[in-house]
Amino acid sequence: MFGADRCAGNAPPHYPSVHFLGMHGSVLAEFIVDTTGRVLPGSVRVIVSANAQLDQPVLDAVPSMRFEPATIPGHRVKELLEMTFTFPSAASCSNFVRSRRCSTRC
Repeated sequence: MFGADRCAGNAPPHYPSVHFLGMHGSVLAEFIVDTTGRVLPGSVRVIVSANAQLDQPVLDAVPSMRFEPATIPGHRVKELLEMTFTFPSAASCSNFVRSRRCSTRC
């Protein structure tokens, strides 16, 4: 089985106010990607969070993300994915969203 990959062009979570408040940390979310590459409505949940105030930007961003669906030779299939969203401190010069399969600069 080949797993779903995140498509280029997905918007990262919006968090300028988080930087202003000096919060940073990571949020691990899980969700189901359907056979069309869309996140299944209602499937997004936070597994682990460094700060509860970072959860909502992730919960808002994930449903609009698109993926290349997972495949079993010849067939697209649903897949449960875990993705880590890292919110660096304001002192950091770059922001990153990382998944278990890819690393995308925001």
